[in-house]
Amino acid sequence: GSEPTEQYGIMYDRNTPIPITTTTHVRSAAFKPGWKSADVTTHTYIFVDDVARQPANPPGWPSDWGYSSDAGAVVPADYEMDPRVVNNTQPGYSVRDALLDIPTVSISMLPDDFISDPIGIYANPQSRWERKCSVEYIFPDNTTGFQHDCKIEIHGNASRRPYRMQKHSLRLTFTSLYGPAKLNYPLFPESPVDEFNQLVLRATFTDSWGLVSWSSSRYRPNDSQYIRDVWMKESLGDMGQPSSRGNFVHLYVNGLYFGIHNLTERLADDFFAIRLGGEP
Repeated sequence: GSEPTEQYGIMYDRNTPIPITTTTHVRSAAFKPGWKSADVTTHTYIFVDDVARQPANPPGWPSDWGYSSDAGAVVPADYEMDPRVVNNTQPGYSVRDALLDIPTVSISMLPDDFISDPIGIYANPQSRWERKCSVEYIFPDNTTGFQHDCKIEIHGNASRRPYRMQKHSLRLTFTSLYGPAKLNYPLFPESPVDEFNQLVLRATFTDSWGLVSWSSSRYRPNDSQYIRDVWMKESLGDMGQPSSRGNFVHLYVNGLYFGIHNLTERLADDFFAIRLGGEP
């Protein structure tokens, strides 16, 4: 997921095409002595049949996601596509069809910035760090999406704690420090808003796959309701009130599948300025 430089990367020869036979993210740039380098472009190619076979120990990825001070233990990594799901789909359904049923978000970034114990945001979810990444919005029917560089960080509060939840929400901020200052794209067709400063990839916390078995049913996977938050926000919007829009996406980080997330607007000053007027 790292960016190419004049010193780091593979020189492209147009007479030798890049072989793409499995899920691959390609980051490219043009360089010429005495000239400013071209912007880095990123394209992710996803082979959905490979996703269903994603292993428990993918090459190049760590076996743990840092240390949980709350639980006093190392946090084991979780990459594998659950065989109980992949091998036991209901008649008429398949994992392949599901992966092509909703849009995809692909994050590309320095692997250490994402997952390494010393500096990675996912391995240190309670640290309020930011990193640079590329984000792509990809449609399975080849509708034109977008690719931009932006800021990425862990989002949330209690959901940052690994002993409660290993699947963390991610916040994307569009800033001129890393790329365009705004995302201009009709992300949610039912909304008149097509300018965004911040988006959140919600892991849905207790409505997803909690790890603790307390008295509250909210932490039990069997009681999880992915659609709860989306339903409430859409209901509020349908009643004529300001409400953030969102949809569901498949998330990939450096080519590895990280599950379903709810991509939504963040309720921040820019959100309210666009809807209610004024300056953020």
